[in-house]
Amino acid sequence: MHCSFGDWKAQEYLWQVISFRGLGAYDVAKAMGMDTTLPDDLVAGMWELLVPHADEWRNYVVYGPAIPVSEDAPPQQRLLGALGYE
Repeated sequence: MHCSFGDWKAQEYLWQVISFRGLGAYDVAKAMGMDTTLPDDLVAGMWELLVPHADEWRNYVVYGPAIPVSEDAPPQQRLLGALGYE
């Protein structure tokens, strides 16, 4: 895929889209004062696709430093923490 910020394999571009849209839904809900709970299957899919690459993407300043959360925290909170997202 050719993007304004470089060329990417289609799979890597889809990871970017999933990250942008999933976290965007969270942001919009938060900004509107609505429930920010994402669907469980979306959270699980984002975890599977994004978390293994989070450190790499930190190098591109896509994600901030990981935010520690307890291991028994809900999956969404663990996802957001792993991606350095508040």
